[in-house]
Amino acid sequence: MILARFLIELYSLVIIINILLSFFPEFRSHKIAQCISEAAEFTCGPIRKGLPQSPFDISPVVVMIILSIIKP
Repeated sequence: MILARFLIELYSLVIIINILLSFFPEFRSHKIAQCISEAAEFTCGPIRKGLPQSPFDISPVVVMIILSIIKP
């Protein structure tokens, strides 16, 4: 139970860092930034495809809401 909560909070942190990195495109070419982007895209990508087109990407918000619901 504690491990599940830790992993969910860690993944939430990965998504938040990915959001922050989107404001600084000069750092997106770094290896760590690419790993964070790939990890966040694992859940945000499928949700982004299911949402209607809009000028703002709200898929990270949806993922964070889902994570907060399933957090033990």
